[in-house]
Amino acid sequence: MQNSFINQLKTNPVTPWIVIFVFLAIFSRTGGGTNEYSRYATLRAMSDQQTFKINDYVSWTIDWAQTPDGSYYSNKAPGPMFLAFPAFYLLEQITKFDIKEKFETKIDPVSGKSRTIRPNLPGPTTRTLIALITQLIPYAVLCFLLGNFLLQQGVPIWGVHFMAVALLFGNTASLFANIFFGHALTACLLLFSHFFLLQKKYFWVGLFFGLALLSDYTVTLLGPLVLINLIFANRREFRWMGKLLAGGLLPGILWCWYHISTCGSPFVIPAHFQNPIWQNMKHESHNLWGLFVLQIRWDLIGELIFGSMRGILFTQPWVLCLIPMQFFLYKKILQDKIMMSTSILCLIGLAFLLIMNSSFGGWHGGHTSGPRYLSMVFPIFALMAALFYGHLPKWCQGLLWISLMPSLVLRALVYGSTPLAHEQPIWPYLYNFMIAQEAGKGMLRFGLLLSGLILVALVVWLQRNKRLAHQSQDFINGKAL
Repeated sequence: MQNSFINQLKTNPVTPWIVIFVFLAIFSRTGGGTNEYSRYATLRAMSDQQTFKINDYVSWTIDWAQTPDGSYYSNKAPGPMFLAFPAFYLLEQITKFDIKEKFETKIDPVSGKSRTIRPNLPGPTTRTLIALITQLIPYAVLCFLLGNFLLQQGVPIWGVHFMAVALLFGNTASLFANIFFGHALTACLLLFSHFFLLQKKYFWVGLFFGLALLSDYTVTLLGPLVLINLIFANRREFRWMGKLLAGGLLPGILWCWYHISTCGSPFVIPAHFQNPIWQNMKHESHNLWGLFVLQIRWDLIGELIFGSMRGILFTQPWVLCLIPMQFFLYKKILQDKIMMSTSILCLIGLAFLLIMNSSFGGWHGGHTSGPRYLSMVFPIFALMAALFYGHLPKWCQGLLWISLMPSLVLRALVYGSTPLAHEQPIWPYLYNFMIAQEAGKGMLRFGLLLSGLILVALVVWLQRNKRLAHQSQDFINGKAL
């Protein structure tokens, strides 16, 4: 079995891309600010106090919700915290012996009992390891599995390479793989769910979709599309429903436990008690929780697609190039269930997320290098591009690669600067941030990522040409014999 795994590593074309993805991400210790600190506050409370309340750590973050009883909780969906907790708890038991660790004693004003807390944030090593365990490794494993799957489907080798590069480096979700924002994890879980749907492993579809929903509440919008794909794949057969529900049982239990404990009901989420500074839609006559306005704002949809601050055109233009190609291939898509289900989830899913995102008061996502509220669906576009690849004319294949290049340069800019770009045109902001780094560190990191990508591309190209040369020689020898 060990030899079989090693052989798969050697023969899977995505392996070199995975290696450089993990290597570069581990050595990038950029913090995620108030967003990830909100999750770490919950993890610290879970670890040290066996509660979801972050009363003692609320000073770490402005991303909190305050329930009517005065308790503070993270305003984030709890999935990432649940998945990270075993590793975090182990790391906490180790780091508490660090001589640099600080402890404080607090007296509960109600009970009068004392408790010891650690007021400092978890250190950079802990945060790096949490990202590695919960996001980087799952993302890498998923890419590896998709590489094998696409080869089995007869996808051309360059289509598999496109999937790997776009998935690991060319989309907004991948920017957050090494910080605890939750977007990379949600995108990974959602794509895992779709991957198992394509293989008709419905228990795993339920498990991973449930975990994705537990990690980001807006995954709810994609639920009907997953259900349509399940029905489409099985027609009149409904035995899959039992397996789907069994897979979703654990995420469902965790959902009920968390929301009953924090909000008093499984049907109430922390957004009901959001920090007032985020309730910027309260003045609208038709609003939801002060966060969303109940209308489609077409101007903001235009900004999310074409705008220089957060637009898809400026961050991952290959996605916009891929969308019309679905219409060129509609006959093939209608005949192929795998292509059809992937296309449905991508195209309609992106439309749903655009509508949701446009109605949100903080539609731009705050400090972020891309449209992060849309990001969960972009990795699925990478899979769709690979599935389409062999059916596209050469000029379309070339257009996909050309449109991927700006996304890779942007990824290098983020690596040399920050994933937390302010609400300004994204390219000049990241460039100015990068060149302002002391001792040219920003430019060095920018060059390191681009050089790494170019080096892997060169290795892949040489290996491919060498393989083709061997195949040609074998054919000549066989013909001579």
